[in-house]
Amino acid sequence: MSREQGPSRGKPVHPDCEKGAQAFIKERRAAKQKKRAAKPKRSSLVEENRRLFAEQDRIRELRRQRNQPKK
Repeated sequence: MSREQGPSRGKPVHPDCEKGAQAFIKERRAAKQKKRAAKPKRSSLVEENRRLFAEQDRIRELRRQRNQPKK
């Protein structure tokens, strides 16, 4: 039982239990961080839309340049 849970029940927390809880939390945080580091960060929907609109604008500009009458 962790220190957060012990006092709410009005009971003291055994030191060995506290060490075990801290080790478990530390392990879990390390696993989450490792998992997060393994996956590349996904861009947000706003960023993705901004990138797609910029690409569309670039394509539109290239087509406009290509279709201009030659002088």
